[in-house]
Amino acid sequence: FPTRRSSDLVIALALIGLYSIYVSAVNDPSHMGTPTRAVLMQGVWYLISIGIAIFVMQFDADQLFRIAPYIYALGIILLIAVLFLYNRSVYQDTGAKSWFKLGPLTFQPSEIMKPAFILMLARVVRDHNDKYAHTLRNDWLLIGKIVLWLLVVVQVYGKDSCTSLLILIRQTLYSFRQ
Repeated sequence: FPTRRSSDLVIALALIGLYSIYVSAVNDPSHMGTPTRAVLMQGVWYLISIGIAIFVMQFDADQLFRIAPYIYALGIILLIAVLFLYNRSVYQDTGAKSWFKLGPLTFQPSEIMKPAFILMLARVVRDHNDKYAHTLRNDWLLIGKIVLWLLVVVQVYGKDSCTSLLILIRQTLYSFRQ
């Protein structure tokens, strides 16, 4: 469980984020709606995220690795679906075709894909390390596997260069971490 100090820091960052959204909405209501609505919607996402985090913490690594391919496949399906089923009003306002709308909530499938991709690559690394000894040749084989998994995501969602870049940086850092 997190310490009291780290919990306080997370709460402080969340409040700073809510304040930032409020200030942004006050200064540019055309994209965010009313400031109160923008802050409330972010608050809803905070609550949903806390619920998901509590749910995921109930599983051990082996259970998560078993479901990793399914979560990854769901992420890929959502990334493909958003190409055709994106929110038209968000597109008209911002030009972004990367958003779904479910009732009053909007979300980007890339936000689901980021943890799914990390989980899937963690499984790939674990399976590789269980099968092969640590040699330079086998480490390059692992890097090749990681690049192949990365190419799938970049190909499907290449238009979102920020997400692709974040995934590439994150994966590079995790690949060389020992």
